[in-house]
Amino acid sequence: RAVPFGGGRPHVVRATMREAGSLTLGVFACVLLVIAWANLDMYFNRQALDALVWRAHSPGEVWTASEMRRLAPTHELILPARYEASPTIRYLAPEIAPSRTFTVTDLLPLSPPPARPVVLFLDSTLRDKLDEVRRVYPAAHIRELRPPDNSEPVVYEIILDF
Repeated sequence: RAVPFGGGRPHVVRATMREAGSLTLGVFACVLLVIAWANLDMYFNRQALDALVWRAHSPGEVWTASEMRRLAPTHELILPARYEASPTIRYLAPEIAPSRTFTVTDLLPLSPPPARPVVLFLDSTLRDKLDEVRRVYPAAHIRELRPPDNSEPVVYEIILDF
């Protein structure tokens, strides 16, 4: 005669099923914990310091828009031509229009001389103009926005007081 599972005792079958459910729940919790740890490690340890990930979120445009909002009441704003049609800047600083744009072919000193102080933003494509700015405007205050890995600057903010 065959003996049923649990030796024919229903309380043993219930206890075994309860233990199996607890084991399944424990394994599931461990898997979730490993997945959560992997995601946190990816975000906080790997991607947070990766310059490519950082640059993918338009940091130059975001910082420029923030500075435009802060300095627009007291300064003329000159943007790099690449930022002129930036949706990020139009979204974050919709009410602010730059005085003009700046390209590789523009010459310094600025003409006509502005009536107010000027903020000139140069993106990484205009990096070569930085030496010319330093030569023509030795008193210029220059700030750089760099990625977390401290590689090449994304944007330069140059404040010229006349």
